[in-house]
Amino acid sequence: MNYRALTSNDYGMLCEWWSFWRFAAPPQHALSTSGIIVFEGDIPVCAGFLYGTNSSFCLIEFIVSNPNVKDKELRSNAMEYLINSLCDIGKQSGFSLVFSSLKNQNLINKYKDCGFTEGSNNCVELIKGI
Repeated sequence: MNYRALTSNDYGMLCEWWSFWRFAAPPQHALSTSGIIVFEGDIPVCAGFLYGTNSSFCLIEFIVSNPNVKDKELRSNAMEYLINSLCDIGKQSGFSLVFSSLKNQNLINKYKDCGFTEGSNNCVELIKGI
């Protein structure tokens, strides 16, 4: 398993993945330039983004997997690799805490498998264009 940095050329594919999983695709201009895509061989399996802040914590957001990868164990291993790789990138960038906001229980469990602890639940996310 390996990864590479996401490019603007990947956006269309990611939009298809988000659409399949019934998640509204974020506007391309809102995506971090610190995104990666995980491959098994030449097959793209999952992707996600790391957002830096002006404090000691960073965020992992917009995780998505390729719906055409039917092997659940492969997809699970790739997700764990993705989350851990984004955490490593955050640590190398000087961050000491990682935050994420999640709704999907399978993804929440995967984060917990990677050492995350649950902060709060039943929260509402609010977004405003400015």
